[in-house]
Amino acid sequence: MAAQKIARKIVIVNEGEWGALRQSEGDYDNFVETLKDLVERSARKNEMFEEIFEAEVVRSLDEALVKVASSDQVDCLFFVTRGVLAKARRALEGLKSSRHHVPQMILFTGLLPDEEVVLIRKLWITSDLIHDLVRG
Repeated sequence: MAAQKIARKIVIVNEGEWGALRQSEGDYDNFVETLKDLVERSARKNEMFEEIFEAEVVRSLDEALVKVASSDQVDCLFFVTRGVLAKARRALEGLKSSRHHVPQMILFTGLLPDEEVVLIRKLWITSDLIHDLVRG
């Protein structure tokens, strides 16, 4: 019996700035390319199923939201700077109040936010993670 194929679409939003880093200056480009490569290599395969992870990079949240509105196939939006956190939260609220599919929204940041609760999935626990969380 052939393995069932499960396709996942991830849109990486290369927009924003934080501190001295600017998307307009290409400061996030290397991280975005690394993230895209990791996404595409992270799919799993066994005798029962085969995951296919497709990553696409866009230059703005608006461009990503057009893709979400035009298809239920966008599973995740990845953001690459904490500088778009407020914008991402507004977009999430807009999607929740619409009839559109609401993709998982994940923001990667170099620093943990101050004075906020940080959610971490229990399955991700490692000594390196604990070390980084405690150090901040």
